[in-house]
Amino acid sequence: MQAGLTQKHPEQQVGRYAIFDQIAAGGMARVHLARLTGQEGFSRVVAVKRMHRHLLENQEFKRMFLEEARLAARVRHPNVVPILDVLATGEELLIVMEYVHGVSVHALMQASVKAKKNMPRPIVYSMILQMLHGLEAAHEATDERGRPLALVHRDVSPQNVLVGVDGIARVVDFGVARAMSAKQDTDPGVLKGKHSYMAPELVHGAPATRQADVFSAATLFWELIAGRKLFGGATEVERLNAVAKGNYPSPKQYARDLPVDVERVIVRGISAKPSERYATALEMAIELESLHVAATPRVVGDWVATLAVEELAARMELIHQVETSGVSLVRQSLPAPAPEVAQAPAIVTPAAKPAAPSALARVPKPVWAFAAALTVLSLIGIVSVMSSGDAAPEPSRAAIAKPAPPPPAAAEPAPEVPAKAAPEPSATAEVTAPEASSPPPAVELPPSAYGAGRRYRPPARPKEFLPNEL
Repeated sequence: MQAGLTQKHPEQQVGRYAIFDQIAAGGMARVHLARLTGQEGFSRVVAVKRMHRHLLENQEFKRMFLEEARLAARVRHPNVVPILDVLATGEELLIVMEYVHGVSVHALMQASVKAKKNMPRPIVYSMILQMLHGLEAAHEATDERGRPLALVHRDVSPQNVLVGVDGIARVVDFGVARAMSAKQDTDPGVLKGKHSYMAPELVHGAPATRQADVFSAATLFWELIAGRKLFGGATEVERLNAVAKGNYPSPKQYARDLPVDVERVIVRGISAKPSERYATALEMAIELESLHVAATPRVVGDWVATLAVEELAARMELIHQVETSGVSLVRQSLPAPAPEVAQAPAIVTPAAKPAAPSALARVPKPVWAFAAALTVLSLIGIVSVMSSGDAAPEPSRAAIAKPAPPPPAAAEPAPEVPAKAAPEPSATAEVTAPEASSPPPAVELPPSAYGAGRRYRPPARPKEFLPNEL
C-alpha cells in the first residue's frame, strides 16, 4: 500500500464478494463497489446492487425479481450491462453486475446544466443509437432452447443508461420494473416506475410490449435534444395526465436548427398510438443510422471523461483503495479448500531416517535386467565347468602353433595308444602336433560333463598352423 492511503476494509463479506462504499442510490436499490476474489490471488472490481430491505418483505416481488434476473442474464450484447451473479440471503437480495467506469445519462444531463452547455448532438445521436441496439438485443433474447423470452425493460430512463469513458452506452436494470409490478398488488391503484417516461398504453392498463420501450427511448431522445422535460408537472397525477392525453409537441419548438430528418424520427417514436410507432427498436435505430450524424465512441468517451472529470477521479481513487486495501480480511473469509484424502502415514521413529536408494535402484530397469540375465548365465557356466571334474581342457592356440622338434631317425614310431588308455594332458605339458592327415584322437569324457555315452572330439586344427606346412 502506498504511503498516505487509509486502510479500507469491506463493509460486508457475502460469499466471494467484499462489498465496499456506495456509489449510487435509487428508489429500489443502492449500488456499491465490490470486489470478487478467487483462488491464486484472482480479483475483480464489480458493482453490486443491494435491494432495499422493505421490498424483500413481499415474497412475490422477490420471486419475480430472481426470475427476471435469471432471464436477463441471457442477454449478451455490448450495449447491455451484463448480470454476473445474483445472491439471495435471508436478509438481502444482491445483483452482481459488471462495473462500468462512467456515469449515467442522468448525471451527464445534470453536468451539462451545471456547465450551461447543451449536449453536442452527434454525441446524443450516438448514445441513443447504442441504447436502441441494447434494447433490441434484450427484446430478441432466447432461452436455452431458442425460444423467445419476450423481455421488456419497462423502465427505460436516464438513470438506467450508463455511458462509459470508452464511449459505449449500456442499458442496465432489466427485469427490475417487472418485479416492481408485483409490489402494486399491495398498493392498489398506484403505478410503479418513472411516470415521465411511461408509454401511454401502460397508463391505460395495457400490457407492456417492446413498443413501450421504444416510446421511452424516444422520450429520452426528445429531452436530450430540447434540453427540457417532455412530460412536466408538479405532481405525479399531472405527469400521468400529460402522458395519457397524447398530442405531444415537436422537439423543433425548442431546437430550431434541428434537422427535419431527425425530428421525424423522434416524432414517430413518441406516437401515442403503438400502431403509428416504430415496431421495433432496431427499426428506429436503422432509420437514425441512415442519417450519418452519430459521433464515434472515441469522441463520446473523451466528452464523458471531460464533463464528469471530478466524479470519475473520485471513483478511481475509491477503486484504488478497494483493490489495495483489506486484502487479508477478504482472503480470510474465503472458504478453506477441502482436505485431500490421503493414506495413513507409516510409523517412523524420531531417530529413524529414510534409507538412501541403493545403486541398483538408480539403474534403469532394462540395464539391470540384462545384467541379471548375464550373471545367471555365468553361474551356469561355472557350475558346468566345476562339475566336469577331470575333463581335459582344450589346448590353447599357442600350444598348437608351436612346432615340435623332428624325431631322431633311429627312433621307432611310438605305438598307437587306444583312446581310453591315453593319459590326460596336463596344463603345462607341451603338445606335439600330429600329422595333418590323421584326425585328432577321440577322448572319453566323464558322464557328468557332456552326458553319458558322449565322446568329445577336439576341432580340427587350421591348416595354416600345421607344422609340416610351415
